[in-house]
Amino acid sequence: MFLTEKRSGGWQRSIPNVMEKIIDGKRYDTETADKIASSPAEQAGQVDQPPADQTSSPAGSLPSVFRDSVKMFREAQLPEAGDLYRTTKGNYFIHESRSGQIVPVSRDEAIRWCKKFALDDVLRQHFSGHIEEA
Repeated sequence: MFLTEKRSGGWQRSIPNVMEKIIDGKRYDTETADKIASSPAEQAGQVDQPPADQTSSPAGSLPSVFRDSVKMFREAQLPEAGDLYRTTKGNYFIHESRSGQIVPVSRDEAIRWCKKFALDDVLRQHFSGHIEEA
């Protein structure tokens, strides 16, 4: 039996391990999208720590206390542990493990999410064109 319910932000279909939600006129469906990564649940609080002298972002020119605050804010905006999907049209979303919610993310946010959980193989396989040589 399929249960469908209306929630703020769109329709949501609840099926074991399958989730569909329409957000801003776009359908995000775990059944039709490709699952490209899963975060280990035990690493839910892990944050990718860049070297202290990294200045490649606008926050890099700030004093370290502000730089750390900007980084913590950016990480806080990323969804927690779950599964990362890519739709057939190339959009990304995360199906959060804890809340069961679908959260659309940009390509850059998907990359940061993979870095957050140290998913280097996923970065190499799916985002190699967006990683520069050191």
